[in-house]
Amino acid sequence: MGVGGKTGLGRITPWLAGLALAAGLVPAQAQQAQLTLAFRPPQIDTVAICVSPPSDDETVARWTDWDGRVLPDRSMPDIRRDIRRLLELDGPRWADTADRAIALLQARDPAFVGEPALRLKIVRLEAAGAFDALTDSGLVAELDALGPALSPQGRRILSNLVRDGIGIARDTARADSLLTAAAYAGDPEAILALATRQLAGEDLPGWAVPVELAITTAFGTLVGELNPGICDRIRRIAQIYEFGGIVAPDKALAHDWYRFAADLGDGRAAWKVSEFHLRAEGFEKSNDLLLSYLQKAVDAGLPYARTALADILERGALLPQDLDRARALHESTGTQDARRGLVQLALFLDRHEDRWLDARAARLDATSRLATMPDAPGWAFTRLAEAALEDHGRWGGRQIALTLLQDAVDRGDLDGHVLMADLLLAEAPTLRDLDRAGDLLTRVADERGGSRPMSRLHAAHACRAPNAPTAQTARFWQAGADAIGTEDLNLSSDRLATITPDAAPRQYARLQSEALEGNGDGLARWQWLLRNDPGLPADVRAYWAARTDETDAQLVARARLDLSLAPTEAEREAILDTLRARYRVAGPDFAKVLTRDLFEGIAGLGHARALDETTRADIADLFRASASRGYGNPLRLLPQIDPTGGGAEQVYATYRAVIEANGDFAAQLFAASVSEDPHRQQALARAAGLMPCTYRSAMDLVALTRTLDLPDRTAHWLRVAEALLGDNTVEMVHFARAQLNRGGPGSLSKAISFFTEAGARGDPIANRELFRLVLSPNTPIYDIDRAVAMIQTARTEGKHGTLAGYLSGFRAAHTDTQALISARLDLAAIYRETAESGDPVAMRVHGLTLRDQAQTEGDLEAAVTWLRSAAEAGDTIAMSEYGEALAFGLGVAMDRAAALPWLERAAGTGNSKAQDLTRLLRLSAGSPNL
Repeated sequence: MGVGGKTGLGRITPWLAGLALAAGLVPAQAQQAQLTLAFRPPQIDTVAICVSPPSDDETVARWTDWDGRVLPDRSMPDIRRDIRRLLELDGPRWADTADRAIALLQARDPAFVGEPALRLKIVRLEAAGAFDALTDSGLVAELDALGPALSPQGRRILSNLVRDGIGIARDTARADSLLTAAAYAGDPEAILALATRQLAGEDLPGWAVPVELAITTAFGTLVGELNPGICDRIRRIAQIYEFGGIVAPDKALAHDWYRFAADLGDGRAAWKVSEFHLRAEGFEKSNDLLLSYLQKAVDAGLPYARTALADILERGALLPQDLDRARALHESTGTQDARRGLVQLALFLDRHEDRWLDARAARLDATSRLATMPDAPGWAFTRLAEAALEDHGRWGGRQIALTLLQDAVDRGDLDGHVLMADLLLAEAPTLRDLDRAGDLLTRVADERGGSRPMSRLHAAHACRAPNAPTAQTARFWQAGADAIGTEDLNLSSDRLATITPDAAPRQYARLQSEALEGNGDGLARWQWLLRNDPGLPADVRAYWAARTDETDAQLVARARLDLSLAPTEAEREAILDTLRARYRVAGPDFAKVLTRDLFEGIAGLGHARALDETTRADIADLFRASASRGYGNPLRLLPQIDPTGGGAEQVYATYRAVIEANGDFAAQLFAASVSEDPHRQQALARAAGLMPCTYRSAMDLVALTRTLDLPDRTAHWLRVAEALLGDNTVEMVHFARAQLNRGGPGSLSKAISFFTEAGARGDPIANRELFRLVLSPNTPIYDIDRAVAMIQTARTEGKHGTLAGYLSGFRAAHTDTQALISARLDLAAIYRETAESGDPVAMRVHGLTLRDQAQTEGDLEAAVTWLRSAAEAGDTIAMSEYGEALAFGLGVAMDRAAALPWLERAAGTGNSKAQDLTRLLRLSAGSPNL
C-alpha cells in the first residue's frame, strides 16, 4: 500500500479509490452501525524512527516538582505534549501549571504563536471545565478571526465550539460547514466524525464522499508520511480496530497495526503487541512474539513492561526462572514509575524474603517510600505496622503500629481494620475502644464477608469488653459466624469415625472443603478419613498423595489428632519425636502453633515418657530460643525441664524485658503469677486482651486470679467461662467441678445443674459426678432412693460405662451409705456383669472389690486377674494396682521386672502411688529385700 503526501482530498480522489481496493474494503450500507473494513499496514521495510513518549507517571512526576520559573530541559514540542497530556489526565489539578507553562512557552518558543497558542489555551480551559472563563476570554473569537488561515485541525476545533456555543454564537449549520472543510482539507478526525454521522443515517449537505471511502481516507491520512510522528497516528488506527466503533472490532488487525508501530520504534505499541499475546484474544498466540516485543517494550523503558517480564522470570514458565533478574527489573521500575514500581517491588520481595539477606530491609524501604506518596495504598501502612510489631514486639511497637494503622484505615485497607481492632482490644480496652473496634470489624464483615470478623466481634463482646460477657450481642455475632459455616467443625476424635458420605454427607463435604482450603484441623481429619475409608476412589487418594507439602500448623493439627487416637505409648512417643524433629528444623517460631499439652509432651512431662539427659538439654535450648521471642508456654516449662536455670522467679527476671515487649497470652499469665504490681496488673490486662476467646483460656484466668486472691476478677472470668460453654459436655463437667472447688453461695446448685445437663446429654463422667453428690450427705440432693434408681436404670439400659462410674462412686462413699445401698441391690452381680461387659473401669472396680473382700488365696487371684484385664484395656489406676500386686506377690507370683513397666506407664499419667512404687523398685534393684 502506498502512502501519499499531505494533499487535499479533492485532488487525490482517484488515488483514494485505489487505496480502498488495496485495503480489502468490504462494502456496506450507509445506515449500518459499523463497517467491516480490513485496512492493513503497508508492507515496507521498517526502521526505528519513533521515540516513545514518557509514561504518565513520569510526566506527572516531572511536573509535580516543577518550580514554575524555568521550563524543563525538553524540546518545545515535548513540553506542549506534556501539558496536553496532563490536562487530559486531570484538567482542574494541572490548570495553574498549564497557565504558567503556556506563558513561558510564549516567551521562549517562536513557533508558539497564533493558532497553536490559542488551541492550547482553549484546551486548558476546557479541561478545567472553565467554560464561562473560556467564553469571557475572547480566545474563541481570536481563533475564528484567523479565517482561511486556520489549519484543518483548527477548523475542527472551532466547529466543536460553534456547535456547542462556547465563546461564540451557536450555529449548527456553520459548525457542519467548518467540519466538512476540515475533512476536505485532510483532517482525519474530522473525516471520521463525518463518517460516524453517516453511519448513523444523517444527511450531511456538502459532504459527498461515500462512507467506506471516507474511513479509508482517514486511515490513509493517519498513516501519512514516514516521520517520527507516524507512531502516534498508527496507534490511533490500532485503537479503533481494538475497541471498535466506526469499524467492527478486529483484534488481529489491531495487533498488526500495533506491531507495525512497534517495528518503527514505538515502545508503547510493542507493549500492546506483547499484551495481545499474553491475553491471546482473537488470534493465535505466539510466545516468541510475546517475548520479542515485550523485550522491545522493556528496552524502551516502559515500567509496566518491566513488571510483566519480571513476573515471567519469577514464574519460570515462558523463560527459565531468574529471580535475581526479576528483582533488578522491579527495582529499575521503582525508580522509573515510582508508585507502581514500588508496589510491585515490595510485593515481590515479600514473596521471596528468604532468598536474599537484605530482602526484608529492601521490602520495608520500598514500602516506606510508597507510604510517603499522596496516593499510597492502605496496605503499605498495614505492612509497616506489622513490621513495627515484629521489630519492637506486640507491646513495644503497639503505639507505632496504631499510628500507621490509622492511615491504613483511612485508605480503606481491610487488613488494617482487623489489625487495628485487635490492637485496640489487646490491653484493658475501654468501652470507647470496644465501640471503635466494633465499627472496624463490622465494616470488614460487610465488605469482605466471611466468619472471621464476626468471630472477632463475638470475642470482643464475650471476652474482652470491660463488662463482658454481653451475651446477647456476643450471640448475635456468633450466629452470623455459624451461619457462614467456614469455622472449624470442632469434631472430637471419637465422633470422626462416624463421618461418612452416607451417614453425615454435609460434614463429610465440609471436612474435604476445609482440607482443600488448608485448614490444619480439617486437613488432619481428612487425612485420617483417607487412611480409614476404604471406599474412597483411587483418583482421590492419588490427588491427596501428591500433596506432600505440609505447613507447621498442618503438621501440628495432624499430630494432635493422631495423639488423641494413638492406642499405645510407643505410637504417642513416635508422634512426639516427629514434633521434636520439626521444632529443630522450623526454629523458635514453631512455638506459635504448639498447644500447651504438646509442649508438655515434647518436654517429656505429663503423660509423655521422660526424656534422657541429652534430649532434655536439646529441648531446653529450643524452649529458651522460643522464650526469647515472647512465647509463654515454653517459658513456664523451663523451670521443670531445666532446674539449673532457677525457679519461676529467676526465669521471669531473665525474660522480663521480652515479655513486656512481646509476650503472648501464656507469657502474660506466667508474668502475672510471679511478678508484683504494677507489672502484675499490666500482665493481667494484657492477658485479658490476648486471650483466645475459649472456655479453656477463661478458666486459665479463673485459676490465676484465684491463686492471686482476686475474687472479683475470678467471678468475672467465671461468668465469661460460663458464657463460652456451649454444648460441650467435657467443659460442662470441668466447669461444674470448678464451681465445687470455688464454694460459696450458689456454687453447689450451679455445679449440680451443669452435671445434670451434661449427664442428660450422655456424658458418663457427669453422671458419675452427679452420683457422688447424690451419695454425699452434706449436699441438698443426698438421696439413697435416687442413687439406687440411677444404678438400676444404667443396668437395665446396658450402659456399662455409666454403671462402672456409679460403682466407683459407691466405693468412695461413706460406709453407712454403702450399707444402705448394699441392702437394696445385689452388688456382687452388678459388679460382675459390668466387668464382664469389657469396660476397663468396671473391671478395675470389680477387681478391687474382690480384693477388699477376699478371704482365700483363690479370691485374691481372681481379683488380680480382673485388675490385669483392666490394665491391659488401658485403665491407668488398674496398671498401678496390678504393678503393685506383681511387685509384692499379692495374688500372683512376685515379678519385679514385670511390675516395673506397668508402674512406669501409670506413673507417666501422674499416678502418685505408681510414681512412689517405681522409685522404690528402682532403688531396690538387685536387692533380695524391699
